[in-house]
Amino acid sequence: MPIKSVLSFDAELCTGCRVCEIICSLRHTRQCNSARARLRVSEEEDTGAATLRLCRRCVKAPCVKACPTGAISKDAETEVCVVDKEACIGCRECVDACPFGAMFFDPVAEEVIACDLCGGDPACAKFCAIGALTYRPVGAPVGGEKYYYRKLREARENPVIKASAFASALPVPEDQEK
Repeated sequence: MPIKSVLSFDAELCTGCRVCEIICSLRHTRQCNSARARLRVSEEEDTGAATLRLCRRCVKAPCVKACPTGAISKDAETEVCVVDKEACIGCRECVDACPFGAMFFDPVAEEVIACDLCGGDPACAKFCAIGALTYRPVGAPVGGEKYYYRKLREARENPVIKASAFASALPVPEDQEK
């Protein structure tokens, strides 16, 4: 089954705030703990550019092949790699096998975790205020600058932000107001 939607990452828009990590952890564990997130934002040492590590939905996923118990399979609808907690023995072979560093070990639950796209409705993309993370149909245009300004306008109207000093810190140029 072909992939229908993708989680896109725009490194130029990413501020490195790591809200995506916190939301992911909160969604899956009910704790705000980046070490328990199923995606990770990091900064390239040489360029300072933000990078995102999450399941790339490989056609021939090395993590699936590396698992000695067959605990990892591909979800039929989203194509993400899913870990069967009952079958997983915690050997971390899949973590080592992933060429993108997108399989993680949850230090609290002591189990392997990977992005599951929240079942096809990724919370990280919903909470990325500036649109660095977007979930869109394959082939749909990436948001770009107009998307960025629309997200800033939406953030300014958010009751929590509106009631804080942050509202004035979200400037939208006049030519992008509508």
